[in-house]
Amino acid sequence: MSLERSLDDKASGLTLLFNFLLPGAGHLYASSGHEGAALLVASLACGVVSAFIYVTFVINIGFWIYSMATSRKVTEMYNAERASARSNSIQQARKPVIVYERAPAAPSASSALLSCPDCGGKVSRRAPACPHCGSPVKDSCVDCGGMVPSGATTCPGCGCPIAAKG
Repeated sequence: MSLERSLDDKASGLTLLFNFLLPGAGHLYASSGHEGAALLVASLACGVVSAFIYVTFVINIGFWIYSMATSRKVTEMYNAERASARSNSIQQARKPVIVYERAPAAPSASSALLSCPDCGGKVSRRAPACPHCGSPVKDSCVDCGGMVPSGATTCPGCGCPIAAKG
């Protein structure tokens, strides 16, 4: 058993003292409820009946001896369960925190890829020329959003007239 004790650990000496005074009381103290309640009820019943039948007095002494003999075991079991629970909570606290990053935003209309009117390759709206064929592409059509070669008067995608920049 470790030398380190917690404030919620039970003392086996107190369990023994309570069982000495009233069989089963120490088990209740050490959180062994069912066994403690059974010992307490049986001891009290034997005490009441022993006023009339002396054999139950001997049985009551047996309950008293049993409760004191098992005091230490019950207390150690309680303390071991509490230590295990503390250990599990410490291990839970030490687990790494998983941080989920936000998914990248969908591309905006200004960064979408368009088709080059000369070769059909994908070209960024920001690119001054097509990276596949080198065709200068500076303007985009207002109606369909397609790339328009510089100097063109109509959009090759939809036929829309392109206003000359002046």
